[in-house]
Amino acid sequence: MHEFVPYRAEKTYSHFSVVYGRAPSGSMEAPGSITAENSFDMAFLPHRHALVRRASGRVEKRSFAIGQGGMHGLEPVEFIETDAPSEYMEIRVDPQLLYEAEYMLQTGASLELLERYDLTDPVMWAVCSRLRACFLQGWPLDPIEAESLLLLLTSHLAVHYLKAKAPRQTRLRLSLITLRRVNDYIDAKLNDTISIKELASQAALSPFQFIRAFKASTGLTPYEFVLCKRIERARRAIQLNQQTIAEAAALVGYKNTVHFRKAFRRYLGVNPSDIVGSAWVLDDRSR
Repeated sequence: MHEFVPYRAEKTYSHFSVVYGRAPSGSMEAPGSITAENSFDMAFLPHRHALVRRASGRVEKRSFAIGQGGMHGLEPVEFIETDAPSEYMEIRVDPQLLYEAEYMLQTGASLELLERYDLTDPVMWAVCSRLRACFLQGWPLDPIEAESLLLLLTSHLAVHYLKAKAPRQTRLRLSLITLRRVNDYIDAKLNDTISIKELASQAALSPFQFIRAFKASTGLTPYEFVLCKRIERARRAIQLNQQTIAEAAALVGYKNTVHFRKAFRRYLGVNPSDIVGSAWVLDDRSR
């Protein structure tokens, strides 16, 4: 794919700040290359080879798959080199929120984020993809909805990766194992019709129960989640595999390219043709 023109934007919400960025391959420069304390991040593009420098000065090699997430505690990590263009998101959490979460989630100790860079989590992917669509001006997001998504993500990661206890009101939500099973089913069926009945059967729930539980678990309706999945796969097909717009549309089940173009623009804020053979530069209105 073509190299990105460097781009970085930030949105601030109560208890959170969210950074979205793109960078060309090669050496990276601060401040975007240094992780913030108490933060989550998401890679929207893959890297087979990346170099990071820890606070101690030690340099490590890492690789990242598309949709792979990470978590950072108090030790900053600096990305110093990548083998391919980068598209990423970093969510920074106010320490005060972590203090409040200690009581709400009954951790029994200080809630501290641990260093992880191997998270393939459907909830993390859904929240970051929805926030990304907002940054790209394709799918506006109300601040209240954004804050709800960010709080949901923080609670989810704390419960599943930091040994916090799930509050009673989260019992309606799907387990992480079930979410991954539903996610895998969707990935396998993106070029076909997907029904709520089929998805509900993967979770062993009625369609009505599934819709409520899925929304409570991911912050997105099943339709929104599948839309994000389809447009993401089509975007990668165009950018990474150099497929035509018609081929990308067919790959994710769109028989009508007009409908595909409308959905693509709604999600990414640009037309499919805008990312063909380009560095995908945002205009001033998106900044």
